[in-house]
Amino acid sequence: MYVNELLRLLRSAADILQPFARQIRSGTLVWNGEEYALPEKLQEPDPYALMWFGILRTIAELLERQPEITESQLKYLQDIFRGSMGSLADFLLDTRQWGKAARRSELQIARNSLGSAPTREFYAALSTCATTGLTDHCNGPLAV
Repeated sequence: MYVNELLRLLRSAADILQPFARQIRSGTLVWNGEEYALPEKLQEPDPYALMWFGILRTIAELLERQPEITESQLKYLQDIFRGSMGSLADFLLDTRQWGKAARRSELQIARNSLGSAPTREFYAALSTCATTGLTDHCNGPLAV
């Protein structure tokens, strides 16, 4: 149960960051909601959004493919999401480059329990797995 929620939250955060991790060059076709068309403006990816997008997707893919989450993996996840400098809790997008979309996305990540706001579902999942000795909710096949 908690592992499924963890995977959902990891993927949700990656989906929020994906638009900021894209590079759009001249001649590139982008989906405008109806068809592939030339972009309205060019875009360089935000390096931190690109980094976190890759980390979140990779973690989700790896966790999904293993039979259980280990204690050291849980500690690692806790560190990168709510650790010290450089954790996802410190993540901010440049509002000069991205405008209001930056703040909206930061709030979405916080609401989804992966960012700077106190985490509910996400850290509850991590904490429960850690305090129960990785039994019941955390071990066994990861059914998504």
